[in-house]
Amino acid sequence: MAEPPVVNASPLIFLARAGLLDLLRLIAETVMVPTSVTTVIQRRGPVDIIAQALQNTTWVVAVEYPPIPLLIQAWDLGEGV
Repeated sequence: MAEPPVVNASPLIFLARAGLLDLLRLIAETVMVPTSVTTVIQRRGPVDIIAQALQNTTWVVAVEYPPIPLLIQAWDLGEGV
């Protein structure tokens, strides 16, 4: 059995805004999201459509990942990498 895919902030934001977050279920039953990504999205506040979508979606699972290497941190992509 394949590991669930890992999704960063951009697909979550775009799909949730379009009301198409469920499209991710076409690739897997469960989608993993780094905790840093869910933290960035939750900071948007409880009225944010993306934060609400994640809160109401049981098949998106937040997981801890190893720290981002310093070389990649230097790209200044933010926490939702």
